[in-house]
Amino acid sequence: MSASGKSTNHIDSTRNKIESIVTDLGWGKLADVQADGLNRFCSDLRNAQNSPRTIAAYIQAIKGFTRWATKNGKLASDPLVTVSKPSAETGRKLVRRYLKREEWQWLDSITRSSQERFGMSGQERAVLYALAIQTGFRSAECRSLTRGSLVLKGPKPYVMADAGDTKNGKKAKQYIQTELATELLNMTRTKLAGKALFNMPHESTVVDMIREDMGRAKLAWLDTHTDPHERQEADAGDFNARKRMQATLTPGSGCRRLSEHVGLGIQAD
Repeated sequence: MSASGKSTNHIDSTRNKIESIVTDLGWGKLADVQADGLNRFCSDLRNAQNSPRTIAAYIQAIKGFTRWATKNGKLASDPLVTVSKPSAETGRKLVRRYLKREEWQWLDSITRSSQERFGMSGQERAVLYALAIQTGFRSAECRSLTRGSLVLKGPKPYVMADAGDTKNGKKAKQYIQTELATELLNMTRTKLAGKALFNMPHESTVVDMIREDMGRAKLAWLDTHTDPHERQEADAGDFNARKRMQATLTPGSGCRRLSEHVGLGIQAD
């Protein structure tokens, strides 16, 4: 996988999925690999309320391994060739949508005025969210950014993510708004060139951080509805696309052009 240019995060994620399957099924050697065992493992994932997309990712990881083993003569034939991935849309728990402009304005305003949480000030979290929305960078990509990743002066400021930190293993160049560029320039004046741009929490708690800020933004928005009936209807509605923001900053997922769906008007390179 390294030879094919896959990112370190992608390789680690694939290895972890394969190891989970092998450990759970007690496969000690290649001869133990059987389709029935993998089907049982996937059934257990479904019973544990895992999504079809998650199950498909596990199947893809282990089948990639058996294809490699078969191609290189480690296996006489692929024992998992009959196992199919479920449709990612079947049984989908939540249809994701993108953050609306109004929702982003609430999230940005409330986050900036809040106290430090998860080791990040309100302003730093707001800048992180703005950068994630305008670039579509995923958690690992945001975490890898340094002052050297920024080109902030000039009419078209942009941010670069190295090939080793992106999911597709290719260098990513994403333009940002001049307002965000100015804020990043002021925020990074005292940072060393190689120091991380954001003091992000552990990857396992990034979603919790987003959930808390989104929750506070929604409460502030609800407080603008003074009529009890209107507030109840608003509370039952879909205020935010929290899952989409979580997907952007959650390891191994995300979308590259979120800015188009928030109406930010950022142009791709």
